Amino acid sequence: MRDGDANAERMRMPLRRFELPLLQFATRITGDRERARDMVQETFVKFQNNGAFQNPEPATWLFTVCRNGALNVGRKERRMQYLDEKLIDAGEIDAGHTVTAFYEVVPAEASANAAARMPPLDSRQYGSNTTHSAQESNEMLTVKLRYKKPNDDKSELVKQTAVDEGKQFASASPDFKFAAAVAEFGMLLHESEFKGNGTVGAVLEWAQEGQGTDVNGYRAGFFDVMRKAQALTRG
Repeated sequence: MRDGDANAERMRMPLRRFELPLLQFATRITGDRERARDMVQETFVKFQNNGAFQNPEPATWLFTVCRNGALNVGRKERRMQYLDEKLIDAGEIDAGHTVTAFYEVVPAEASANAAARMPPLDSRQYGSNTTHSAQESNEMLTVKLRYKKPNDDKSELVKQTAVDEGKQFASASPDFKFAAAVAEFGMLLHESEFKGNGTVGAVLEWAQEGQGTDVNGYRAGFFDVMRKAQALTRG
């Protein structure tokens, strides 16, 4: 048996093992065997593309734990809209995964900045009738997250208020630094108007500071891409 045949056989083994129970499960959910068969096929394509046949850790991306997730950041300067209960179709979050959203907080007086061009906020929290004590507080913003559990029709709200504690980026957690590096790298690639003074070298430094233990080596792959980009910019 050639190596290619051996690899193909290894890939078919989990297909034979899980195809029938997955097909039965999907049929019970959808009530349509043909649709269920398509779902199982798409799942195994995703399974293969994620390298899960060679990866011993559980394929957590197979199971959705959150759907229609929507994030909103509101400030008392009324820069952003209220996050309504009536959600449009948004993203899904699979088990074992996280989603990181970065927002640049722009002072109200910086209206000339492109990042500050936001629609007015609904007056539920930071409107014109805000009490004097609330206006004088050190509250900086409120993050609101709405999401639906996989089988629910009504969304749930998670709300967290934040204050500016004056911390510098240097004291940020490794995960925050790495996520910031990825976000800034994306803006550099797209020549975004919000990239500021970011450089590939600076982003690589952030990523190195935020590498952490990197048990599965996923972050190391980002370094490879970064170094190639750095070489191209120098060339």
